[in-house]
Amino acid sequence: MNVTEIISAFKRPMGTFPLEAVQAAVADPEAVTQGLLNELKHAIQNPDTLLKDEEYMGHLFAMYLLAQFREERAYPLIVDFISLDPETVDLLLGDTVTEGLAAILASVCGGNIEPLKQVIEDENIYELVRSTTIKTIAILVAKDVIARDVALDYFKSLYSKLRRDSSEEVPWSYLVFYSNELYPDTLYAEIKQAFKDDLVDPWVIRLKHVDEQLKLGQEKALENLRADRFTHFIDDTIAEMQSWYSFRRNEPARAPTLSDTTLYTRANGQVVREGRKIGRNEPCPCGSGKKYKRCHGKKQ
Repeated sequence: MNVTEIISAFKRPMGTFPLEAVQAAVADPEAVTQGLLNELKHAIQNPDTLLKDEEYMGHLFAMYLLAQFREERAYPLIVDFISLDPETVDLLLGDTVTEGLAAILASVCGGNIEPLKQVIEDENIYELVRSTTIKTIAILVAKDVIARDVALDYFKSLYSKLRRDSSEEVPWSYLVFYSNELYPDTLYAEIKQAFKDDLVDPWVIRLKHVDEQLKLGQEKALENLRADRFTHFIDDTIAEMQSWYSFRRNEPARAPTLSDTTLYTRANGQVVREGRKIGRNEPCPCGSGKKYKRCHGKKQ
C-alpha cells in the first residue's frame, strides 16, 4: 500500500478494522507521519464536517498511531483537538476520552507537562478530558518520565486551584484517585478535606481506600501503579483498537443492557468493571435507535 491508500483506509473503515493499512503504517512510520498529522489538523479545522460524518475515524487512527510512534509534533495538535467545545470532543472521541486519551497524551508529550496543566485547569474544556489528563501525569510517573515529587507538588496545587463545588466532581474524583495511586502521604490532609466537602464521587474512591493505600506503603503502592495494565504508553495500535465495537458490528452478541454501565466492584482502591461496558458508538440498549453516546450515555 502507498501512503495515500494507507491514510484513506483510516478515514472510513466501514465496520472492518483496516489491519493491512495499520501494519503498513507501523512498518514505515516516517512515510505516514505527515499524513497522520494532516488528519489531525483537518479534524481541528473542520469539526462540524466530522460531526456530520459518523463513519469518519481518520483522527482516531492518527492519534493512536502517532502515539505509538512517540511523535511529539502530534502533542500540540492533540491538545488543540481536546480543547474544542466539550460536546464536539465527546462526540468525536467517544470512549477514547476515558479509555485511551491519557496514554496517548503520555506517549507524545515528551515529558513536558505544562500543556497538560493548562488542559486540567481550563474549566471550558470537557470535564472528562481534564480529568483523564490528570491520569496522564500518573502514567508519566509510572513510566519514570517525571519524578513522583513533581507530580505530587502539582497535584497539591490543584487542591487549591479547582473550584470547590459539585460542578467539578469529576476532576476532583480523578485528582483524589490519582493522588492516592501515587501514594498519598503528603496529600492526606487535602484529600480528607475534599471528602469532608463532598467533592469526591464515592463510586470512584472512598477515604477508606486512601487509608488502605497508606498502610500498603509507598514502595508497594508504586509497584502496583507500574504493574497496572491501564497505566501504559500506546505501543500497539492494533491491540488498542481492533476489538472496538465499530469493527465487530457483524459479530453475534447479546444485546447490551443499561445495567452493563453500572456494575462495578472495588478491591484495594482499584475500580474494576464487571461485565461488558457499552461502547459509546453502540446502539443504546433502551431501544431508542440512537447511539448510546447520544442517548443514555450522554450524561455518563
